[in-house]
Amino acid sequence: MATEKPYVIGLDLGGTNSVFGIVDAEGKILELGKIKTGAYETFNEWLDASLECLKPMIEKVGGINNIKAMGAGAPNGNFYNGTIEFAPNLKWGKGLVPFAKAFSEKLGIPCYLTNDANAAALGEMKYGTARAMKDFIVMFCAPSRASPCQRWRSAFARRPCKALACGGAPALPSAPSAAGVQSTCQNKGRRPSRATTGMRWPGRLTGRPRPRRSRPLPKPSACFA
Repeated sequence: MATEKPYVIGLDLGGTNSVFGIVDAEGKILELGKIKTGAYETFNEWLDASLECLKPMIEKVGGINNIKAMGAGAPNGNFYNGTIEFAPNLKWGKGLVPFAKAFSEKLGIPCYLTNDANAAALGEMKYGTARAMKDFIVMFCAPSRASPCQRWRSAFARRPCKALACGGAPALPSAPSAAGVQSTCQNKGRRPSRATTGMRWPGRLTGRPRPRRSRPLPKPSACFA
């Protein structure tokens, strides 16, 4: 009788970092690894670096025979095709990237891919603050231009569920990211310039009142003409 494989590989793929983890059925993280996503020009280069990162992690948990599957959340990830499609924040993601197929062939285990916002919603529903909830909303802020609104389907998108995952907002290029938070702290509350943010920040985001434009009063002749 075959024994149940106790662990799975998880990947949080972002435009800056690719974070790998090996977890058990209770959600306990056993091993962690990270590489820089933007350091590689092609998908094959990134894939080779990812496998090198995973190799010692897999050995520490007893080998690939103890790994049941791999799951990944990525910008513009298509669950049905297992591909990353035209991700604007990935150097090697400008076309159709056969992500799930490549990892399945290299590791010899099933690999599942979905949009990063959907993966965040599933994680909250299974292990986070949304446990025991069937209907909930996840606000997923990221600098990437992920789909702004995703209808969540539970259990690998097979059964509809009344949850909603909101992807990264393209109107805020760096505000919600770690780099944006760090920059805000370093500026000590000073209003970012349009040259660095690429946008005009409204007063409600910066905590400062929006300046009023002084308009000249109309001439009396124009009012009673």
